[in-house]
Amino acid sequence: MISLHMDDLGLTTEQQQILDKFRACVSDILQPSHDDHFLLRWLRARDFSIEKAEFMLRESMNVRRRLGLDTLVETYKVPEVLSKYYPGGYFGYDRDGSPVFIDPIGQIDFKGLLSSVKKEEIVRFKAYLGEYGMSLARQQSAKLGNRIDQVVMVMDVEGLGLKHLWRPGVMLFNTVTAFYEDNFPEVMKNILVIKAPKIFPIAYALVKPFLSEVTRNKVKILGGDWKTELLEYIDEDNLPEHYGGNCRDPDGDPLCRSKICYAGDVPASYYCKENGKADSLTEECYQVGCVKRGTALKLKFEVEAPGSVLSWQYRSLDHDIGFGVFFTDKSKKNSKDVEEMIPTERRNCHMIPEEGSILCEKPGIYILRFDNSYSWTRNKKILYNVEISTSTADNSFKR
Repeated sequence: MISLHMDDLGLTTEQQQILDKFRACVSDILQPSHDDHFLLRWLRARDFSIEKAEFMLRESMNVRRRLGLDTLVETYKVPEVLSKYYPGGYFGYDRDGSPVFIDPIGQIDFKGLLSSVKKEEIVRFKAYLGEYGMSLARQQSAKLGNRIDQVVMVMDVEGLGLKHLWRPGVMLFNTVTAFYEDNFPEVMKNILVIKAPKIFPIAYALVKPFLSEVTRNKVKILGGDWKTELLEYIDEDNLPEHYGGNCRDPDGDPLCRSKICYAGDVPASYYCKENGKADSLTEECYQVGCVKRGTALKLKFEVEAPGSVLSWQYRSLDHDIGFGVFFTDKSKKNSKDVEEMIPTERRNCHMIPEEGSILCEKPGIYILRFDNSYSWTRNKKILYNVEISTSTADNSFKR
């Protein structure tokens, strides 16, 4: 195992002493490749707390054994649906030689993926991509004679919309994010976000709690001239033409689809019945309501911040039910003075759970109306979950 002088690592005397103590504490689980650079990743991720860093490393080593991460690159067979419809791919290197992962995340179909494979399989797939990135970094280290142990991510969020704020999809993304934070600390060199739509701050606010402060500081939002800005990090010979470089596939494709998956909607032919039920609504996780025969149930939600997103999921247990969304200004005294946002329609939510979102452009009262007025014989039991996501000012973005 390699031990380097503190001058080589950029450490203070106190930090070098902490590193030495940390190495002694975890000596029983270290492998020959675990040098001081490796140990520092865990210390920096826990602000040089030996106790927290040791717990983190030991937990991660247990995960590695359970998932077989040490041999995953050689043994893992990627499920077809993930190879075709989970966006992203490694392409080239940055100006310092670090591998670059291009991720067109705005094209992901969360619902289709979760209907086709279990969440655990997606996490395993993302673990494989993390390990593959580290193998590329090791190859670069040997080639360049310099220490390469980080990855640059180009996150293309074009196409990001309300459908991506679907609760199980957000939970999946955050699960993957937390997995990387816990098992690949300090691996991310830069996260370069391009083509960010107006809804991006709201989406980022949902993910931000799962990112360490160190990782948040690496998120950089590139502006309208993002192709020029990308070239500050990655030269033209390491970028597809689609992203401002000069690379094409052998068949002339400027998107270089042979290396980068651009996702899209997952065909229903990949869906598995048991997976379709995996994230269905259950009484244990969601609120229960009863819409009596011949009446309507109105759920009112006050939105104070313009630009918030109101999201919902629901299903009925036995029969269809009508659903619509309405708005009323708080200052309006007449309760009948409402604006129709989504027209009421009967929906077969007893067969397939329904979900949706609406961008709340103005503050006020938003009403989710479950309509059973057309049924004079049956009460309808519904399970529902409603969330309000608010974008807040964030100073961690860097330009």
